[in-house]
Amino acid sequence: MMAEKNKNIWFPAEGIHWLLGMIAIAMSLVSRAQPAWTPPGNMQYNMQVVGHLQLSNGSFSNNNADMVAAFVGSELRGVASPLSPADGRIFLTISSNQVSGEPVSFKAWISSSSQIVDLNETLTFTSQGETGTYNNPFVFTIVQGPVAFTIQASAGAGGSISPAGTVTVPQGGSHTFSIS
Repeated sequence: MMAEKNKNIWFPAEGIHWLLGMIAIAMSLVSRAQPAWTPPGNMQYNMQVVGHLQLSNGSFSNNNADMVAAFVGSELRGVASPLSPADGRIFLTISSNQVSGEPVSFKAWISSSSQIVDLNETLTFTSQGETGTYNNPFVFTIVQGPVAFTIQASAGAGGSISPAGTVTVPQGGSHTFSIS
């Protein structure tokens, strides 16, 4: 049996638009996937954090799809999610091969907005260390983003943009430019 070569596939114009739309939807779903944060294995030392993840609106996450991850540099050292039966408390184990001294930073996955955010807090790793308790949890807070963006609008040779120059747009806002 011989394999066919150069087989042409024809789509009507509507079919191409449908296909492109499906590809765009699939790509947006993939880009919103939960991060593949997997806790490290085979590390000698651990410390524990009992905490809450405070969301931008001031409430605490009770969503077990949210995650808090601990990093030393870019290396993941622990990950945990809020537990509904524990009023959203997070029980995070952080691992290391050093007894103490490593600076630990944190990121969170916020499932409702499908984004990874930086957290304000840092800790110094200490083997067998405990931060936060059930009755007094350590609070993780989200780094707040910029309140405004600056756009430097300019056009190349033969083109024009209006307004030209520096335009400041508040977060969540918009600005219209005319380009010719």
